[in-house]
Amino acid sequence: MKQQLVVVYDVGAAGPVDIATAAHDTCDIVFVCDPSNAHVARHLDQLHQSGTVIAIADPSADDIRKVVRALGADGLTTFSEFQLELTAKAADQCGLRFHDSATAMLLTDKSAQRNALRRAGVDATRHAAVDSPDDLESAVRDVGLPAVLKPRKGAASAETHLIRTVAEAERALRSAGGRFTLEELLRGDPDAAGPAWGDFVSVESVVVDGEVAASYVTGKLPLAPPFRETGQFAPSTLPAPVRDRVAACAEAAVLALGVRWGAVHTEVKLTPEGPRIVEVNGRLGGYVGDVHLRAGGPDLLRDAIAAALGLPVATRAPAYGRVAFRHYLAAPPYRALLERLDGIDELLQVPGVTHVDLRAAPGRVLDWRKGTQECLAVVYGTAPDHRALARTIRRIAATARPRYVSAERELSEEIRS
Repeated sequence: MKQQLVVVYDVGAAGPVDIATAAHDTCDIVFVCDPSNAHVARHLDQLHQSGTVIAIADPSADDIRKVVRALGADGLTTFSEFQLELTAKAADQCGLRFHDSATAMLLTDKSAQRNALRRAGVDATRHAAVDSPDDLESAVRDVGLPAVLKPRKGAASAETHLIRTVAEAERALRSAGGRFTLEELLRGDPDAAGPAWGDFVSVESVVVDGEVAASYVTGKLPLAPPFRETGQFAPSTLPAPVRDRVAACAEAAVLALGVRWGAVHTEVKLTPEGPRIVEVNGRLGGYVGDVHLRAGGPDLLRDAIAAALGLPVATRAPAYGRVAFRHYLAAPPYRALLERLDGIDELLQVPGVTHVDLRAAPGRVLDWRKGTQECLAVVYGTAPDHRALARTIRRIAATARPRYVSAERELSEEIRS
């Protein structure tokens, strides 16, 4: 009889079909989800096709505990940033393998996370909590400028700002609201990964009983301003010695935060002084499992599911046979009305492109402040090597031809620079 895994479902690192495919010969999936959630509502048919669905309006940790107990489920997890703390509370109540509540707090509160990493001697990036405009003066004094202002809780680079003056920070706070952290701007080394690629990478770790059982590095395309990702690929371009240093840096951060079970996504800046932690997230990165699997590498979703069930996690060295990528066609760095979008059909003629997921249609207003997910389209594909991938990315840029009308009378000082 197969084991059962309860997945608290919301927008995140994997969709229902991906989760079910990774679990098909390991366990049965039971999705707990809120049917009033817009993302859940859009994927409800897929959820029913991929597993058992238990719909609960605004589920509590106690609701999830009751589901786990009633089913006699063997594991509990989530692949969504927005459900980490809830899942951790439920796992605490059930005694199942997941982040405990204290660790989940450190994984979701970027200010608390920086404090923990500093105390452990893992990373000394200057930072300060900014819970109101009254905190700005002291934060700037402690951190210095330029700096990065981002929400203490959030994902996908939403409301992440480059701050050069106090006035810019005040405008960003008035516009967004909420609690933020101001962080030292880490300067990247453009030569670390190569001039065609981003000066940062991510590390996907699978932790079993307090030890990192598996660790894989994901390459990145250059950021769109100010800090929006434009894509990822596997394998990365890092030479083995640099890749090992990055993996060791990520492992130290993961263990310093008290992670004992599950998948972790660590973003690492490649600086002239060596790797530096950008942030640690308590789940797989957004669809990075897809690029590793399509490249012939590990099945990260399968490994994450195994960890949740207490099963062995594969520790093999990956044997990549190709380079796989996801490329986000970023919105412009200002609020804009999409007037035309030509060339989308032609993208499928670009060598290596296998699929295009259209995210925006003419008439839509795009807002860069919503982060990486506010894009025109996501382009999927493979290439025989990194040089071919670079050519493919250039072809994609030349083929997709958006035309915008500014939805703002003038650009902010941040964007105009």
